[in-house]
Amino acid sequence: MCSSDLGRTAEAVALLEQAVAEHPDFFDAWFNLAVIQHSLGRLDAAIAAYTEARRIMPASPEVRRNLASLRLFHGELTDPNWRDFAWRRLCEGFESTPFRCAAPLWKGEPLGAGSIVIHGEQGLGDEIMYASCYPRVESEAQRTLIACNDRLLALFRRSFARAEVIGLSEAPARQQTIDAFDYQVPAGDLMRHVWSGVQPGDAGGAYLVADPQAVARWRARLAALGPGLKVGLSWRGGTDRSNREVRSLEIRDLAPLLGEQGIHWVSLQYDTRPEEIDAIRAQQGCSLHHWQEAIDDYDETAALVSSLDLVISVATSVVHLAGALGQTVWVLVNAVPRWCYMHSGVRLPWYASAQVFRQPKLGDWETPVAECALTLRNYALDVPSRSGAE
Repeated sequence: MCSSDLGRTAEAVALLEQAVAEHPDFFDAWFNLAVIQHSLGRLDAAIAAYTEARRIMPASPEVRRNLASLRLFHGELTDPNWRDFAWRRLCEGFESTPFRCAAPLWKGEPLGAGSIVIHGEQGLGDEIMYASCYPRVESEAQRTLIACNDRLLALFRRSFARAEVIGLSEAPARQQTIDAFDYQVPAGDLMRHVWSGVQPGDAGGAYLVADPQAVARWRARLAALGPGLKVGLSWRGGTDRSNREVRSLEIRDLAPLLGEQGIHWVSLQYDTRPEEIDAIRAQQGCSLHHWQEAIDDYDETAALVSSLDLVISVATSVVHLAGALGQTVWVLVNAVPRWCYMHSGVRLPWYASAQVFRQPKLGDWETPVAECALTLRNYALDVPSRSGAE
């Protein structure tokens, strides 16, 4: 992998292809070849290499998860792929929670008069997407307990009123009660039971509900900015471990969007830096409004998102939040995104209100930003602001 680490991917691919040609059962070579091909966007080649790796080592969690993710990415939302997606929990580096429950894992048995504990996992965006499955579960079980990230507690309690919702930090104090449930299930495993067989063109509706009083307050605050659309913006997402570099834009990349007239821009960026706001004002002559209280409290974030006319964001948790709230959200997606942003098309199966603008090739933000700017120009002509139309 040294050639790949140095950016010499072509050489790395050639060396690995030579290795597997000479040693067809060389697992590490097949696996590393698949990873590189995936990173380059050569998805058919990556699937072929992962398939060979799985032939050699069928019990490898990383291979099962990665191959399943690629097939889901291609729109193959089938039961076998969702089953293999469950192998994620055995992978090194999986972002699990410290949640414990003695109840058996739910595998889709009829719940009837039974009870079930759903526990959140991974990041906020993942947990919100998986929550698309919660309404069905709480409608089928006699009793449902949802243990979620503490930042989602107020939002989930309001949205899933038939269930009992607790924060994950509270779970240890409720251990005896939790262990008495009939079943337990990690949130991501629910995707298999709700989304199997769904066509990529189908789209789910809103399932989260923001605080109505907070929404009214934010709409009044936005209306005070004056006429014009109020558009939320997030341009940076992820961490060093989750491909922040390829998912994120620089302020200069946003010029075509920020140059659109009559738009009030609102920062939804959780780590907005003062120099970025100054740069936008200096380079584009427009203001980016930033309210830290809406960033620090996720229930306030949900209310602000619901109050806007539109959200534009790179692939980050704001996309999932907006989609789950039914807010119109436009997603600027890198050429090889995570599986949940799908391989192609302008729609996502999880969120009816989302529209995708894709990089045509690695590193090309100019194309999707330009397309998004043109769409915004037309949108501004057709859609009055919900917080004060001209």
